[in-house]
Amino acid sequence: MLSVTLSQKILRFGGTVTSTTGSRLKPRVIFHEEECIMKKNVGSAERAIRVVLGLVVLSLAFVGPKSPWAYLGIIPLATGLIGWCPPYALFGISTCKMCK
Repeated sequence: MLSVTLSQKILRFGGTVTSTTGSRLKPRVIFHEEECIMKKNVGSAERAIRVVLGLVVLSLAFVGPKSPWAYLGIIPLATGLIGWCPPYALFGISTCKMCK
């Protein structure tokens, strides 16, 4: 299952979903951890390095050369904060020891 609706996410975290008529809906799909779309694939040490590197590169947009290329620092910053790297997922790479 690749697409997960908002209702399914709410049900996963123990919430209830009500229809527009006010009646409660029963869950049709059980969301399993194996079906998680963005499973963590970046280890904690690498995440810290990505966050620091992303902040340093992003700061170059405001201090120093003030180049618009510095906004590319958002990419390592985001992947470090989220713990998921799309190219790693594409190639089946994982540096997260606890996530295997």
